[in-house]
Amino acid sequence: MGKDQELLQAVKTEDLLTVQKLLQRPRPGKAKLLGSAKKVNVNFQDTDG
Repeated sequence: MGKDQELLQAVKTEDLLTVQKLLQRPRPGKAKLLGSAKKVNVNFQDTDG
């Protein structure tokens, strides 16, 4: 079942815990950590100089 259907079902059955769980933003995971580990090297020299 898709998240939208799961949300509709939770609202119909008044399952507030499930509704809150489905509506909260996802927590940052490893992708966030990997993205922040990338640093721009100010001394990088490309083929144009």
